[in-house]
Amino acid sequence: MALDSAAVFSARLEAIGIEQEHRVKFAEKGWNTMGDFAFSSSYTPGQADDTAFITKVITPIFGVADHPKTAALRRLFYDAFTCVAAGMKSKLERTDDDAPKRLPLEERTARYEKLKSRLIGMNLVGQLECSHALVDKCVQMAEDNILRHVPWEDCTMRQQELEGVKKVKEWRPDALGHMKEKVHPDNPKADLGSDLLLKYALQRRGMAFEQALIMKFEVHELLVDRLLCEYLRTPPAGYRVISLDQLLRTDKEIFRRMAEETRGGIVADAMGSLPLEAALKKVLYEPGVQMFLLPMPATSPSAASSSGVGGGAAQQAAQAPAASRKAAKRARAEALRLASEKAEAPYDQAAKRGDKGKGRGAAAARVGPRMPQALIGMAAMTDDNRPLCFNFNLAGCPSTGVVVGQRCDRGWHLCCRPGCFQEHSLAQCPKK
Repeated sequence: MALDSAAVFSARLEAIGIEQEHRVKFAEKGWNTMGDFAFSSSYTPGQADDTAFITKVITPIFGVADHPKTAALRRLFYDAFTCVAAGMKSKLERTDDDAPKRLPLEERTARYEKLKSRLIGMNLVGQLECSHALVDKCVQMAEDNILRHVPWEDCTMRQQELEGVKKVKEWRPDALGHMKEKVHPDNPKADLGSDLLLKYALQRRGMAFEQALIMKFEVHELLVDRLLCEYLRTPPAGYRVISLDQLLRTDKEIFRRMAEETRGGIVADAMGSLPLEAALKKVLYEPGVQMFLLPMPATSPSAASSSGVGGGAAQQAAQAPAASRKAAKRARAEALRLASEKAEAPYDQAAKRGDKGKGRGAAAARVGPRMPQALIGMAAMTDDNRPLCFNFNLAGCPSTGVVVGQRCDRGWHLCCRPGCFQEHSLAQCPKK
């Protein structure tokens, strides 16, 4: 990425002490990046005869062959040549499992300042400042010249990175099949617990796309407005509002259609036009996309089930008049998590429908997980079919970072007494 960055090359010239009058000559020669300067002459570092380098590079820049900055210029040429060789090797040996390359600091700053000066009236700090991981993911997509869907939870902000990122070690096979220990950061996930936070996350994705030079922010906002307008639209009588699961599937479908329309690449062409912008405007209102945004009937089993892929928990929180804002936020976050991971309900669907089997299979059919001895007679799930954490109601849940009222891997941290299901354990239940 540093090969084609004019900001990196300019900062390198300044670092080695090349004066401004000599930097102008680099631009006149067309040497604006490290990749351009690496092929400024036929000389290769390590050759005994450097006449070509003196004639083609040193003399045109400094006017004389023995200028005091000749050694610095030789070092810059060696750095550029090495950078080109390393870049070619990395591109040939790269696999899909490799982490995205990091954008150089100078280029990252230049793109951020350009976006900041163009988007007048928007303060690109706090919620609207993209994380470096998100920008690197989009820049790597541009370098591969292939569009991929960027999940909502990956649209993090810079403030989350500044709080610290844990390192995770794991053993994975390399391109040759050899097992090697790899260390990768455990990147944080974006907070999508409310409608406003979801909008901020999608806007950060649009800003990352512009910093990756594959789509303008205003064009990506067409997609954001399309999704959120349908999500907030009042449905007809007898129909439910659009769920978060429908928004997520619509977003993935739009990316899939854009990928089909940009098989030739997503970077700017010779005329400077961006293929992704034309593709998005073409597919945004297609009938196949609109199908994902149709409201579901209120009596539909897929709409009424809260154990499916996302809409039930959010819709129940929105329709319950006594639900607090805090409970609604948790319900929306849980709905999006279920939509992303395609979680399955923890109970036996066949037993719930009342289907009868034969032999040992029918005897083993049951509803809900097996209750611990100390919790016999208590509930395994809430009235809306949300699983409960048994450890929380007994000696305490070992999951870290999960507070009362939230969910861990085993279930929700709520009271398992039938008819209670409040934010406390069974031992603290006032209905004893």
